[in-house]
Amino acid sequence: MPLLYIENVENYWGNYLAVIASFVGYFIATQTHKIEISRIINKIASLYFIVLCIQVVYTYIQIITKYGKLDVGILKYYLVVPVGSSNYIAAIILPFLVFFYMSNISTFHKYILIGLGLLTLVVIQSKNAIIIVIVLAAFSVIKKYLGSIRNRSNINKHLKIISFLPIFIFLLIVSYLGTEFFLNKWYMGMDLNNSSIYEIINALSSNRLEVYSNEFIRWNQHLFFGNGLSYSLGQMRSHNWIIDLLVQSGIFGFLIFILAIFIWLKSIVGYLSKDNFIKSIFSLVLVILIQGLGEVTLFTNTIDILFWFMLGTSVSQKNYLKRNSEVVHEPK
Repeated sequence: MPLLYIENVENYWGNYLAVIASFVGYFIATQTHKIEISRIINKIASLYFIVLCIQVVYTYIQIITKYGKLDVGILKYYLVVPVGSSNYIAAIILPFLVFFYMSNISTFHKYILIGLGLLTLVVIQSKNAIIIVIVLAAFSVIKKYLGSIRNRSNINKHLKIISFLPIFIFLLIVSYLGTEFFLNKWYMGMDLNNSSIYEIINALSSNRLEVYSNEFIRWNQHLFFGNGLSYSLGQMRSHNWIIDLLVQSGIFGFLIFILAIFIWLKSIVGYLSKDNFIKSIFSLVLVILIQGLGEVTLFTNTIDILFWFMLGTSVSQKNYLKRNSEVVHEPK
C-alpha cells in the first residue's frame, strides 16, 4: 500500500523480496506433512547453529588477538559475520538455544549445543539476550522448585509459601546487582541511585525510549497503511517489532500480522502437550517475539525466513500427526 503514496521506492524491493522469500519458506515447510521431519530439522538446525557459533568465537579471537581488549561498543562494531553483526547474531543464537533446550535430542548433544550457545552469547555481550537467558533460567528453576514442594503433601501450605521467600529475595538482589552491572559495564553514564526510572530504562535500552518516540511520530504520518519497508540512510530502527510493524504497515498491516499469528497458534495449540517438536518450535517463536520487543529481529531477511519457515514446519508436523492419527483410527 505505501508504494501508492510514498515517492521514494528504490530501497523497497530488497525488503519485499525478503517477504516473498518468507512466504516461500513457509509454503515449502507446510508441504512436508507426509513425513516425520523433526529429526531432519534438528540435524540441519544443529549444523547451522554450530557453524555460526564457531564462526563468531573465531572472529572474536581474531579481533582480540589483533587489537587486544576493546571497549564493548567498539568490539560489537567489529564483531561481524556473514549473517550480521553483534546483537543481530544474538537474535539468531538465543531462539535456537531455547529450541535445543526443549528439543527431544540426546542429553550429550543438548549440553554441547547449549554450552556453545552460551559461550557465543557471552562473546557477543548482548544485554537483551543475556537478560532473557537469566530470566528464563530463573523461571525454570522456580517452576521446578514450586513443582517439587507442591507434590509434598506432608509440608504445610504456609510453610511452602515461606520457603519461597529466600528465592524471591535472592532474585531481587541479583536483579539489582545485574542492573548496576549493565549500567557500568556498557558505560552508559548512569548512576543507579541518582537517576529516574525513565533514565535507567533509557540507559539499559541504549536510548531506545527516545527512538520509540521518534518512530511513533513517523507512524502518525500514515496511521492506517504505514510508511513502507524502507528506512532512510542512517535512520535507526526502533528495536521493537510491534512499533516497527505499526510504522511500516500501519494498523491495517498490524491486524493482518496478529491475525496470522493467532491462526497459527490456534492450529497447533492442541498439539503442544502431545509433541515435543511442536513445543520446541513454539518456544523458538515465542523467544523471537519476546527478544524482538527490545532488539532488531523480525522484518529482517534471516530472521523473517527462519520465523516463517519454523511456523510452517510446526503446521506440517501437526498435519503429519493428525494424518497418522486418522489412519490409526480408520475403521477396518
